[in-house]
Amino acid sequence: MPGANTSDSPIDFPDKQRGLGRLGGAFSDGDGDGVRVVEVYDGDIDLAEDRSPLSLANPPIVPGDQITQINGARVRNQSSFDELLDGQEGQTLSITVSKADGRVLHNAVKTISPTEEAFLRYRHWTFSNQEMVDKLSGRKVGYLHLARFSHRAQARAAS
Repeated sequence: MPGANTSDSPIDFPDKQRGLGRLGGAFSDGDGDGVRVVEVYDGDIDLAEDRSPLSLANPPIVPGDQITQINGARVRNQSSFDELLDGQEGQTLSITVSKADGRVLHNAVKTISPTEEAFLRYRHWTFSNQEMVDKLSGRKVGYLHLARFSHRAQARAAS
């Protein structure tokens, strides 16, 4: 439409502001500088869409690793980590990681949107529940997760 304001357009214009880049995991302040990887949000690792950017890195970034730099900028704590990810949604970043064995590695990691991370966190939760049921039951009990199974739906299913 002529004269329309394109800032609200769903079309991805080159000057469109990017959102917060996410890495598909949970983090805490590290020992000294950096943030420690606490959890990696992977669901079924056989499905690419269920894999966290952290586990897709080569080598994978795993719980216990400490992220010390993003694109050469020092990560001091969780706050600076979030600042460095601001505006980086969908971008490939150079991430420096200190491994538990003392090695320092440089990884290229493509960030995802907060919505994609929420999906990964949900899939991680459901897949973790399935693994726990398998382990506790000796694989004798199945796990069935019904998304959006409300109280009303439960009542209908029971009747």
